[in-house]
Amino acid sequence: MGLIRKTASVGTLGIVNFRSKKERMRRAEKAQVEAANLLELEHSARVSAESRIAAAEKRLRQATAEASATAKKLDKRRKHGRKARKARRAELVADFLATAEPMVDSAVERGRKAGKKARVKAERAAKDARVRAERGRVRGRKARKDAGRAAKDARKAAKKAVKQAKDAVAPVVAKAEERIEQLASR
Repeated sequence: MGLIRKTASVGTLGIVNFRSKKERMRRAEKAQVEAANLLELEHSARVSAESRIAAAEKRLRQATAEASATAKKLDKRRKHGRKARKARRAELVADFLATAEPMVDSAVERGRKAGKKARVKAERAAKDARVRAERGRVRGRKARKDAGRAAKDARKAAKKAVKQAKDAVAPVVAKAEERIEQLASR
């Protein structure tokens, strides 16, 4: 498709556009669709990240509540000397839960950052697609105007050539008519 146009573009060193208006529009629409798909992916990634963040926050609340309950149990068991071993175990569990909290917080923060990055990337892609589509639209308008001007100039040149041809043929026609009259009068 467009082999003649592409050959003409190469042959005229770019005076004739390499891509037709339709082709430029198709490319711009394709870029816009791709940007919309990227935006949709970003949205789904953000929703997924937010749900993971909510789940992580819920686990954090549960872990905090469990740690405080374990701490209360530990205090009760410390008062009773015969259950010291169980108290130490409970303390270890509380320590473990305390160390788990920063890990959950860091996972939540990583999820938020990933969501932001994905949103920014999709917004950039959408903006680039809009810019490409606008450029294609402007170039299409310019090509249409240029083609109209070229057609108008070609019509003028054709009219001028027809008039010159008529002017050049008129004396020959006049001589031919004279000759016909001479031959008819004999």
